[in-house]
Amino acid sequence: MYGYSGVIRGYNELHAVILVIKKGIPMDEMYEDSLELTGIDFPLKNENEKISYVLNLNYTGNQYQTIKNFLNIGQYYEPDVSMFLKKIISAGDTCVDIGANVGFHTSLMAACSGKNGKIIAVEPFQENCERINEMKEINDFHNIDIFNYALSNKSGEEYYFCSSPKDTGWSYICRELKETKTSEEYFDHESIETKSLLDLITVDENVKVVKLDVEGSEQIILDGCIEKIVNKSVDFWVVECADHCLVRHNSSQHSLRNLFYGHDVETFVLRGDGHMPVYVPPNMTLSYDVIPNLCFTTFEKLEEYYKSVECGNLARTFSLNKN
Repeated sequence: MYGYSGVIRGYNELHAVILVIKKGIPMDEMYEDSLELTGIDFPLKNENEKISYVLNLNYTGNQYQTIKNFLNIGQYYEPDVSMFLKKIISAGDTCVDIGANVGFHTSLMAACSGKNGKIIAVEPFQENCERINEMKEINDFHNIDIFNYALSNKSGEEYYFCSSPKDTGWSYICRELKETKTSEEYFDHESIETKSLLDLITVDENVKVVKLDVEGSEQIILDGCIEKIVNKSVDFWVVECADHCLVRHNSSQHSLRNLFYGHDVETFVLRGDGHMPVYVPPNMTLSYDVIPNLCFTTFEKLEEYYKSVECGNLARTFSLNKN
């Protein structure tokens, strides 16, 4: 079987993963030296494209185990987001990863944008920033700038940063401290001052994609910048839409989506099979079994990257209901 192929190679007891994405190699040949992992198909943009980089997952914590669970079945972590990033990012692009966690998507952005690209990784948890920096040094990803703070609607705002020692992917900011119990553990917390997205990118800067995964404060961050850069500086916004997290800041999927509708930007749901994202009409409600990642952009910008509509199975199960 020939085609657009990718494989995760070199997975061993140290959990160091070398990701290699290549075109035109027989699938069975690509699998030969992948130890415990199987291959995965990726549509690539040109005949000679090859991307490889290393991730060190030899750490404890659910955030690492979750990534390894995806890799063990031959998929990228959060395949809907990863496949979309691979589709749209080209050499020299500027990308922003807000809520970068341990840097899986940051590293994918860096590999796709190349040495002339620019990647901004924002992560409030110090240990995660150290892991991202480690990955940066191992791969010579000098195009990554790491910022160890949280974002809100403007700089200097005071919030509590709540984090779980069990899984830093659950970390979030809040105005009022509430004792939150999850899996028999209370979240650690500290008082912090936030920054604004406008501290990181300028109105006249050309940004290919901003990815937002911050456990509920997505709308807070967007409120501080959307009027200035929504459809002027940023081509694509990839935003996690978890209603149970958004409610922490009195927001919802509808209030989040309404931020964009006044700027000629549409809502789409990303697909884990790499195909064209699914359009979500303004008056529809997303019901889902797995938390979806939304893409805010225009039809015209999507058409630059998707020349046909594939009707494969959706990796994330959801339905649309009229309000």
